[in-house]
Amino acid sequence: MDSNEISKFFYSDFLMIGTTCVALVLGLKFWKSKKHMRIITIYLIVALVVDIVSGYIELHVKSEFAVLHILPVCLSVYVLTEITTFVIFINRNILDYRLRQTSKFLFVIFLILFFYLVPNKYLPAENQTNSVMVLESLFIVVPCLFYFYEVFKLSTPNLRGNYSFWVITGILFYNACSIPIFLIAKYIEKHISARSYDAVVSFNFILYTCMFLLFIKAYLCKKEAIQ
Repeated sequence: MDSNEISKFFYSDFLMIGTTCVALVLGLKFWKSKKHMRIITIYLIVALVVDIVSGYIELHVKSEFAVLHILPVCLSVYVLTEITTFVIFINRNILDYRLRQTSKFLFVIFLILFFYLVPNKYLPAENQTNSVMVLESLFIVVPCLFYFYEVFKLSTPNLRGNYSFWVITGILFYNACSIPIFLIAKYIEKHISARSYDAVVSFNFILYTCMFLLFIKAYLCKKEAIQ
């Protein structure tokens, strides 16, 4: 891979990786004191490992097997970890039993759809990746809306000091904004230009950075959860 491609990858992904590292350091620092945030810390560990492995393969590994199989498996692990940790965290902060059960039901539906899209026991083929990401975001946005419905209904005070509010705000912000990105990404790549596609992917990294910044804000909050 030439230096221009390496620079492109470095500048588009470096900010996200750096923010992930900062959030992870805080998560490990507050591992004992913020028990409800541990699942987010676990997610950050998986996110960082997958990002590093995927980046290394894209930059240095020429093997077709790695590109066709290892990268999709990395994506699968990441997607399943992300939606599982997010749904668990959100459900812990939803008070209404029916809303929690609905959220769990939607999660099961996502798993069924997810493995339906997996061909030949490998994780999603290139032309299915965006569909998987859109589905994941949709099935995460709904539980987030359940949470905010309760927040606004209960008029919970002092949300600025409540870490669950900032985590779920970050989750909702990223997933709501990423849906149009994944819907148009392939069209842009095929009908406009590869450079425009790279810009769209870079914007997705920026959205992840914003979400991790809100996670950092959450780790620095003092309150445990909405009561």
